[in-house]
Amino acid sequence: MTEPTHLDMVGDDGGTLLTPEQRLEMKLAAFRAEGTEYTRRIPWLPNTRFSRVFDERLSAVRQALRPVFREFHELPKSKEITDDQRWLHDNLRLLSAALEDVNEGLRSLRRLPHVRSESGEVEQRVIALAERFLRTAAFQFTDAALTSFIEGFQEVTVLKMQELWALPAALKLVLLEEIADRAQQVIAKAAASVGVCVSSLRDIGQASWKVLLEPLIAFDQILRQDPAGAYPRMDYESRELYRELLVKVADRTEFTEVEVANKALALAEEAARQTHESARVQQRLSHIGYYICNDGREGLFERVGFRPSFGQRIDLLLKKHPNEFYLPGIEVLTFAIMSTIVLLLTSTYTSPWLILFAMLMLLLPSSQTAVQLMNYLTTSLLPAQILPKLDFSDGVPNDCVTLVAVPSLLLNRDQVCRLVDDLEIRYLGNHDSNIHYALLSDLPDSAEMPREDSPLVEFCAQLIRDLNKKYASRGAGKFFMFHRHRVYNSSERVWMGWERKRGKLLDLNRLLRSQYDSFPVKVGELEILEHVRFVITLDADTELPRRSAHRMIGALAHPLNQAIIDPEKNIVVAGYGVLQPRVGVSVQSAASSRLANIYSGETGFDIYTRAISDVYQDLYGEGIFAGKGIYEVDTVHQVLDRRFPRNALLSHDLIEGAYARAGLASDIEIIEDYPSRYSAYNKRKHRWLRGDWQITNWLLSRVPDETGRLVPNPISLVSQWKILDNLRRSLVEPATFLLFVFGWLMLPGSPLAWTLATLCILFIPVWFQFVFTLIRAAFEEKMAVAKDAVSGLITANANVFFTLIFLAHQALVSLDAVIRTLVRRTVTQRKLLEWETAAEAEIGARSSTPIDRYLNWTPALALGTGLLVWFGRPRAFAAALPILLLWATSKAVSNWLNEPPHAARGVTSEEDRAFVRRAALNTWRYFLDYSTAEHHWLIPDNVQEDPPAVAARVSPTNLGLLLNARQVACEFGYVTIPEFAVLTSRTLETIAALPKYRGHLFNWYDTRTLKSLPPEFVSSVDSGNLMASLWTLRQGCVEAIRRPLLKASLVEGIVDHLLALNEDGQLPNGRFRMHRKSLRSKDWLTALLNFPIADLESNEPAGKIKNSADASWHAGQARIRLAQVREMVDRYQPWLAPEFEPLRSDASLKIGFESSKLALHQLSNFCDELAARIESAIKNADASGERANLLLRLKEKVAQARSSIGGLVTSLRELTDKGGQLADEMDFDFLLDPRRLLISIGFDMAARKRQAACYDLLASEARIALFTAIAKEGIFQNR
Repeated sequence: MTEPTHLDMVGDDGGTLLTPEQRLEMKLAAFRAEGTEYTRRIPWLPNTRFSRVFDERLSAVRQALRPVFREFHELPKSKEITDDQRWLHDNLRLLSAALEDVNEGLRSLRRLPHVRSESGEVEQRVIALAERFLRTAAFQFTDAALTSFIEGFQEVTVLKMQELWALPAALKLVLLEEIADRAQQVIAKAAASVGVCVSSLRDIGQASWKVLLEPLIAFDQILRQDPAGAYPRMDYESRELYRELLVKVADRTEFTEVEVANKALALAEEAARQTHESARVQQRLSHIGYYICNDGREGLFERVGFRPSFGQRIDLLLKKHPNEFYLPGIEVLTFAIMSTIVLLLTSTYTSPWLILFAMLMLLLPSSQTAVQLMNYLTTSLLPAQILPKLDFSDGVPNDCVTLVAVPSLLLNRDQVCRLVDDLEIRYLGNHDSNIHYALLSDLPDSAEMPREDSPLVEFCAQLIRDLNKKYASRGAGKFFMFHRHRVYNSSERVWMGWERKRGKLLDLNRLLRSQYDSFPVKVGELEILEHVRFVITLDADTELPRRSAHRMIGALAHPLNQAIIDPEKNIVVAGYGVLQPRVGVSVQSAASSRLANIYSGETGFDIYTRAISDVYQDLYGEGIFAGKGIYEVDTVHQVLDRRFPRNALLSHDLIEGAYARAGLASDIEIIEDYPSRYSAYNKRKHRWLRGDWQITNWLLSRVPDETGRLVPNPISLVSQWKILDNLRRSLVEPATFLLFVFGWLMLPGSPLAWTLATLCILFIPVWFQFVFTLIRAAFEEKMAVAKDAVSGLITANANVFFTLIFLAHQALVSLDAVIRTLVRRTVTQRKLLEWETAAEAEIGARSSTPIDRYLNWTPALALGTGLLVWFGRPRAFAAALPILLLWATSKAVSNWLNEPPHAARGVTSEEDRAFVRRAALNTWRYFLDYSTAEHHWLIPDNVQEDPPAVAARVSPTNLGLLLNARQVACEFGYVTIPEFAVLTSRTLETIAALPKYRGHLFNWYDTRTLKSLPPEFVSSVDSGNLMASLWTLRQGCVEAIRRPLLKASLVEGIVDHLLALNEDGQLPNGRFRMHRKSLRSKDWLTALLNFPIADLESNEPAGKIKNSADASWHAGQARIRLAQVREMVDRYQPWLAPEFEPLRSDASLKIGFESSKLALHQLSNFCDELAARIESAIKNADASGERANLLLRLKEKVAQARSSIGGLVTSLRELTDKGGQLADEMDFDFLLDPRRLLISIGFDMAARKRQAACYDLLASEARIALFTAIAKEGIFQNR
């Protein structure tokens, strides 16, 4: 079809000129009509289900492009280069990438519907469509034209969803064929207009296909009629999950996708017309997804005559009978491993009792291998599936108000500051008007009756109040603090927070439901609490990545995930009361030690499933609660309140997850730290093992409630298995240790054979997964998977090797935890809640624990075992020796693991340090000398030395460097905080007055006239750099208020100038070393204040000074620095001036050198307190004496200092506000290409147009702009 050119000129009457909008509308109508017409010309071939047309065409185009790659790899230098040659040369990489995309994207194309084309050939319908569309469009691809064409086609014939998703690859294939044909013409020296096809190929690769194709899925419009109203509110991934599952059903029936969707809708509508006592059950049954991916599937299967494939039968069978598959499977594998080893290592003459003993020794180690193999087999058979979610990316609705709660202990001021800072960071990444943040705090245990008026509590409370004040104008979430008083625990014999973390959350739930208030200290807008529906509970070290809170809330609010409670058992039986996100390890934590680096990355090496698969979630539809996640307050409060005995459960997460039914939201990740020290790892493990053995009662049919009364055990069989599995795992290491020892001492057969058999038990799962992954990679033709499997094999083998090294020690740790728990439960009834926070374990607050001592005993244990083997069964010693040597080295290996993964850099030499500081000083000199009133306190872009010239223009990046250079100069001691405040204020005033567009500065300004320089352009890179610098400035000003004014860095700044004078020959070596030693002494402030200015003057003849101009500058700067320090002391801390030296010996005044360490924000209170102390001293002093005169002068100075300090703090806060306001005013939304979802290089003011070119690599100069725009929420992270 040739497009009618008259449509661009006139209307139907032949004379009326058309507007651009009318021309576009007519073009699109023509495409739509062509699509409708074309469906009648290509008959569907229902009996042709498979062909190799795609493979043949792909092979042909590969062959055709090979000479193109050879010909245009380099352009001829001596000939005139045509546009077509340039297009091909510049886009060879694009063509190569498109070939790979086609090969990957059309793997399933062979089985898509086939048609007979107009030329009579049989081919896939989607390829015929792609070819017809591109030829109709003269190979010029546009989103709108394709949409119109497909819509027209589907007016007659509805495409399958897989055909739509194959469309981008099909379009690329047709374009590659056309490019290959035209390239041959170019090679033959003919014009071919190849640029049109290359541009279309690039446009197809840049199109947002999710947005483009989803409206074209015919049955999606049926799903959007969901009676529960949930489907259209779901996020894209959840909608795609429903569609994919529905397509799989339709493919195995006689019905089309549209018809199956209508059947599912009919079932949902029937349920909606019925009445249920529970509104949740009503909503669940009336949701269309209930019949697509939940328990209602069987009803849909029956209506559409579903005939599952072999793989689908396995999937359905396993999920219908999980207990019958999983638990017996573990038993069978365990018995098979045990039997195989016994049959191979024993003879027919072996005593039955020895065989039985060998089987018992093998039981637990073999069960571990069996469980690992069964878990891998299960997750391989069952594809992981996300939990559907409502899309709350635009905001959490009012009926889903959520509180992010962080239970913690208040240990010291620094730790409290970190707690509050981390709470603020979580807020910044997940702020929303209906998401609030709270600290749930206790003070540490006390052996004596404690006072509860700890200053830490008020300190923390004030920090929370400050946060609420800081973010009050945003209208987003609020901050809270709930603090409990300690109560005496008779079993622990200490005053402690009731039931520790578990008690905090139970008390919070009661507070939220106005049942009981156990928090005497509460901070925040308490009227919000009654509206809280969900709580996200996190540990103190848990990070909450951006928007993860919104996704968790959206998941738990989904109709299929809302909890359904059994009224008789009072437990959740459908949906979830708790959702556990996937837990990752922070990069900082992984880099802290070799231990964290090695073990934190242990997520398996099967790249198909390691990110989101979980055997319990995949098989049973429920996961394991690990104590961090989101729960529904009403549900958890109902099923957990008064259900467990008091003072008995240390590790409560697993059992609570069994009652509330925990789900694993595996596609949502939170981040936490991994223990960086082997000791901390063992303490955490010991605590977990003790907790596991405290819930053994729940393996029985009757369990204790809060009063101790036995009631029927309501939890499911799989929940009981999870408890038993934890107990089993806690005994695996002791059992493996014993298997080694008894294999050497008494088991029948060769000791070497038993040693190798035990090693095989440890390594079999690793190698089984490796081999299985290689087979899958080969089957799916994915070499990258095979390479990752090899690297994963190395890591997994290393982990097993370390397990072998620490086996003896870990056996002792496990036995200690088990025995200690059993004794405490059955004998002493004490210390069941003994607990140590992760932070305390990390710093070794409670050192020299038995767990640590066991590690010291391990070499002796290895030696004793070796002697036992030597004397008991000498021929086994050779087999035992390598293992014993590994055990003996466990202490040394643990020390090695505690070290950072990369060797620490050597200490910087004095020469290197001086070199770096000299470079910094020279850099600062540029900013100091040229950021002047002449340039309105901006900075020229560059200065030319010969001939002298100043480039009086400035860019946003230059401005950012200027602002941050001043901050660095403060750190290096080249400028004081008061000077910094004055200079930065002048610069920000100038920036505020510059002309801008939507908050952005233009590329260049004249620093003298402050006019923008043509052409006016908003640069994404420059704006990103400036915004990052403004944020750095804002944070630096906040930090300056928290730090002392008088810092030792001031000394180093003076020393740098003195060193320069020494190198120039103006300051003699001896005098320089004397001053450097004096200035770097403990009494550095006195040395600064008493520095002899005369020593800066040169006594040398001018000819002996190497560079008199530089020497003069450094001498002048040194004088200014000394004068500024003296002025700073006089204005802000006058009691440290030499004048008042006689008063410093008076202990009652407390004006010693230590006061110089006070932070700026603390100085005002110090002045008030000092004024009172001075007043008291004046009353007791001789009115006519020198001391009285000094006190009076100091009193006057302190009053002036009080005012100056307030003014400086105000100035810094104003800088914080001004910098923040300039950053906040920058709007990045207009710089985003909505089609490509990439940041444009900028905005042309003259054309009033966003530039078409975009930054499409993260590793580009625009990455700071990208990060800042995301952080500012100018664009969404997924873009």
